Amino acid sequence: MDPSDVRRNNEDAVAECEKGDLIEFPRKKFGGSVSHWAAYVGRGRVIHFTGENKMSAKIQEDRFWDVVGDSVAIINNYLDGEKDVPPREKIVENARSKLGTTGYDAARNNCEHFATWCRYGVKWSQQVC
Repeated sequence: MDPSDVRRNNEDAVAECEKGDLIEFPRKKFGGSVSHWAAYVGRGRVIHFTGENKMSAKIQEDRFWDVVGDSVAIINNYLDGEKDVPPREKIVENARSKLGTTGYDAARNNCEHFATWCRYGVKWSQQVC
């Protein structure tokens, strides 16, 4: 995808996001097979597990544009048909309640586990199933 198409896609994605939506960021550096995940909290901001390695990873709030990089952002609430979804403000409250939390584990407590917990109350990662 051309960089201008990526930018246009991401502008559309962030404009369409509603508080509590989950955003998937497929990462090119891993051949698109690994995605980063975040919970959208409004006003162009997301809360996500961040850090270059397990030791520095923590949950923090950042601007969408600082997280997306060269990824094509996707609104992906993929468990909505299977799980109960609380009110959007509750999802944001869940995400904010974990700010500063550490304890990243790729298999049991990664960014997707965090995002799905915020929205569905269940830690789930299709990347490690």
